[in-house]
Amino acid sequence: MLYIGLDLTMELHEEGMVKKYKGKIADLNDAHFYIYYPINIDTKKVAFLPPGTKLTVFFTDENSASYCFRTEVNRTVKDSVPLVELTHPGDQIKRVQRREYVRVEAAVEISFHFPERDIDFSTFTDNISAGGCAAILPDGIHLQKGDRGTVDLSIKMESGKLYQLTFHCVVIRIFTKGDKQYISIKYANPDQKDQQILTKFCFERQLAYRRKGYWH
Repeated sequence: MLYIGLDLTMELHEEGMVKKYKGKIADLNDAHFYIYYPINIDTKKVAFLPPGTKLTVFFTDENSASYCFRTEVNRTVKDSVPLVELTHPGDQIKRVQRREYVRVEAAVEISFHFPERDIDFSTFTDNISAGGCAAILPDGIHLQKGDRGTVDLSIKMESGKLYQLTFHCVVIRIFTKGDKQYISIKYANPDQKDQQILTKFCFERQLAYRRKGYWH
């Protein structure tokens, strides 16, 4: 399940605080895996993790499934490129329990286009997943279940990288919450690479909520 080139997100819990790092597997064997020096997500700087540091590691596989495991830093390996050696989790990798797609609350800028209804509008999502989203429906916009169109999304990752994604979509329902009306859609035949970007975005947002104590 682990392989060379796999991107990892790592958490260090220390004195009531959580430090978060990005890493990539450079090499591995049955007992250990090796990563390039990790980057602290907050400071954007290379981080030194001393031997004995215990980490919780998260990753997403090629099928957009999310996993986590615990590991410990063993040592620094001086090679042509310095590497950090960590204990291989073996069969202790656990799948993160979730619905078909992780759905998170997020205000993402989104534009809808329904050419058959001659309707175009921009708004913000209320929640989003790699399978669909719900968004605020502006006053005066009238759609129905089954209407088909496209959506354009602006996704900003924790790294600061911005992605512009476009999906075909189908209206699942129109509903009211509080004093606002919402549209719920699912993506139709989404591109797998674009869907993986959304999965990663949702996973990052979910981890951020967990750090803040919104979920466990």
